[in-house]
Amino acid sequence: MNYCIVACYALFLLVSFPSISLFAERDNISITREDGSLIQGILDFPDSEKDFPLVIFIDGSHENSVTGNHEKLASLCNAHKIGFLSIEKRGITPKGIDKKEFIAHDCAEERLSDYALLLKQFRVGKIARGNGCCILLGASEGGKIAPQLALAFPSVVQGVVLISSGGGISFAEEMKYQTRQHIRQSNVLRRLGFKIRGVIFPEEEDKYYKKILEMPESLKMYRTKTWKWWASYLRQDLLSTLLKIDMPMYMIHGAKDVIIPVKSADRVKEAFDKAGKTNFEYARYEDLGHALTGREDVYASMMEWIQHTSAQSAQRGLEQ
Repeated sequence: MNYCIVACYALFLLVSFPSISLFAERDNISITREDGSLIQGILDFPDSEKDFPLVIFIDGSHENSVTGNHEKLASLCNAHKIGFLSIEKRGITPKGIDKKEFIAHDCAEERLSDYALLLKQFRVGKIARGNGCCILLGASEGGKIAPQLALAFPSVVQGVVLISSGGGISFAEEMKYQTRQHIRQSNVLRRLGFKIRGVIFPEEEDKYYKKILEMPESLKMYRTKTWKWWASYLRQDLLSTLLKIDMPMYMIHGAKDVIIPVKSADRVKEAFDKAGKTNFEYARYEDLGHALTGREDVYASMMEWIQHTSAQSAQRGLEQ
């Protein structure tokens, strides 16, 4: 069943910063999966810097190469003497997409597996470690993956940044919100067209999600994703995972986000306050949507947090 919503957790962070070549040295990353296929990535680090902290980027659900977002964010990080590493989703390269390969492997578990292999390589020194401080930056869908990695690799990861990822309400509720927003923005004729084509409306989605969870490996398509992809996120209890993390976390969310409702992020903050946990910092922007395009103020605050967290990590290392 086709559906009109195209953006299921795609987040484009593009902003205007100087070319990466002005600031950085580059390593091409290649890691072999168990089946022999390769994880391809890019690590850009500050020129002549040996003790840099490293940000590992986990991007959203879009079917584009990570290169565009990487170039812009890496230049920002390198200018602040921070390394930046990204890997491609399976089936995607800077040259294009192998659609069949991408669809077959596009789900939370496989993305988690790829980043777990990456973090294991980092842990044993097969990837440039800098000063040993590693911070995960998860954007949109990537923010659903980063917390699980932080929980699994507490000796490797020292901090987590989450952008427009929510987590305080269920994935199903976040998706129904997205559907309602899209319908609300459509005209009367388009809404009539939805009904003629049998489009699923929010009040009917739970029944459809139940069908998906009964066939969690199916490659049938719903909206722009497979049932396998949907099931992998419908099964998650992200709030429970977040509350188990003790390392510093920084969450950015905009009140104008029409993809993930800001109340999903608000409830994460409320849950941390209720639990008496002080490792969570929440940056709520009333005038921000899902993407951070052109928001140098948001980036500046994020970079300040990353630098502060890195400095704290280095200090703890000296004290041990």
